[in-house]
Amino acid sequence: MRELVTYIENHPRRRGRRLFLSLQTNATLLNEERAAWLAGAGIQVGISLDGGAQAQTRGRPMVNGKPSHGALMRGIELLQKHAVSFGALVVLNRHNIGDPEGLAQFLLEHRIHGFRLNPVAYLGDARRNWSEVGLEQADVLAFFRTLMRAIIDNRWLLLEDNLRTMCNFLTSKQRRTRCNRAECGAGDSFQAVAANGDIYPCGRATQSPGLKLGNVSDRSLESLSAPARTNPHIMALRSRRPADFESCQVCSYRQLCHAGCSAQAFERYGTVRHKTPECAFYKTLYPELMHLITFDRQAFEHMEATSYFEREGARFDHDFLLAHAVPAGVA
Repeated sequence: MRELVTYIENHPRRRGRRLFLSLQTNATLLNEERAAWLAGAGIQVGISLDGGAQAQTRGRPMVNGKPSHGALMRGIELLQKHAVSFGALVVLNRHNIGDPEGLAQFLLEHRIHGFRLNPVAYLGDARRNWSEVGLEQADVLAFFRTLMRAIIDNRWLLLEDNLRTMCNFLTSKQRRTRCNRAECGAGDSFQAVAANGDIYPCGRATQSPGLKLGNVSDRSLESLSAPARTNPHIMALRSRRPADFESCQVCSYRQLCHAGCSAQAFERYGTVRHKTPECAFYKTLYPELMHLITFDRQAFEHMEATSYFEREGARFDHDFLLAHAVPAGVA
């Protein structure tokens, strides 16, 4: 990693461009030296966790089957000791779906205020263990609703990234992530490289062998984006639009979700030209968010204070007041 960071920082094509370096880790192998290096290199860190000791033990055991909770806690303490900026990535699964408030309390207790909830996807080990870890969309929606209400009612300083992204789009029309675009650019403008050098369109696709684009050890490789130019899946992805799918054509929210993630569609349905398996999540949560930030003053004020609107809150607050102004002469 040190060699890679040095290579990136000194690359002749950098030409003064600002770098954003980040690392996703389960934090179990961190030590004083590594934490100090992360701090010195200015690398932002995301730690993978599933909640408290019970959820962590069931959802993320060590390779040898032993609990990982103790090692995770040591890693968190080291990051905080060395003032490394980090957030959390929580994978929702059957082991932690039942206690949204417990997860929130765990995060607050350990001073983790920024996090992202990723419902378990039909990828990797989950394909083999879906009956043990898989969730229905109704379960995911119930978790998000309960958590969101608890954050608002208790005024917890918690910023969940999916909700932040959705609120940001509603108030500014800015899409913070490529995953909210019909043509996300996977394979063309960005790629993921696995540990063995295999090239994939994106990080989520690395568990889908059918989306492999090549390998960096191939001497004939011109660039990371070269294999995508003739790959049939990437060619299909480039022209992927919500209007292509019958159910999306009549959906009022198609321009908000843009048919969702093509990698997940490929893994579940065998083609990128299919709507996301998370369709119900977006169609339900977007209108609920619209109603919440339009008619619930307490919700709006707390979400504005905790950065869910990405600097658009002041303008939106003005619109909020206008929308709720009492006409002259009305008691």
